[in-house]
Amino acid sequence: MQIKKLPRTIAKIMDKELENEADAIIEGFKEGIRNDTLNLKRLAQSTIDDKRRQGFNFPSIPLYALGIGAQRSYMNMLLKKKISRGYVVKPSDLKHWKAPLTLKRLLEIHEQTRPALEKVLQKRKQQTKRRVIRINKDFEVTVKRK
Repeated sequence: MQIKKLPRTIAKIMDKELENEADAIIEGFKEGIRNDTLNLKRLAQSTIDDKRRQGFNFPSIPLYALGIGAQRSYMNMLLKKKISRGYVVKPSDLKHWKAPLTLKRLLEIHEQTRPALEKVLQKRKQQTKRRVIRINKDFEVTVKRK
């Protein structure tokens, strides 16, 4: 590889890494809600009963109502947007399927009591930190061998 092409090659690699990270945040949010693995504050029994009466599949799971199939549901609100230096993950400005609020506003409200996105971001931060440490160690081993 020519030295002149190196910055462009590195930029392409980093862009793909940032896109993968954005995708991982979105999927972590969806999967965490769907599989109830974020240790969110449990719902009151009256809320569970109400969700059961409405016919929801998993009435006891916080933030899970219509689920993955509904475009304007809470768990499907996060969008990935390309910016000049990577990607940004942001909530949709669409109205919620039932509430008279935008999904963005619902995220602001729910993150105060059931911080699903915050938990996903903390988990990704820890995973990225471990990955960077591993890459650094691998690099050190490679450099020492030469």
